[in-house]
Amino acid sequence: MVAVLGTLIVPGTADKYRYTDVSAPLLPAGNHDVYLVFDGPLDLHSFRLTR
Repeated sequence: MVAVLGTLIVPGTADKYRYTDVSAPLLPAGNHDVYLVFDGPLDLHSFRLTR
């Protein structure tokens, strides 16, 4: 079983070269594998986990 620790809606931009920053809180306890699941086209510039 995979637990969903957070979800995030990424708004679209009209220009493929214009990025937007989005963030969401995640409250995991312990160590977990991280999977990014996309529901549509998306250009991802970077992904970061911070404490």
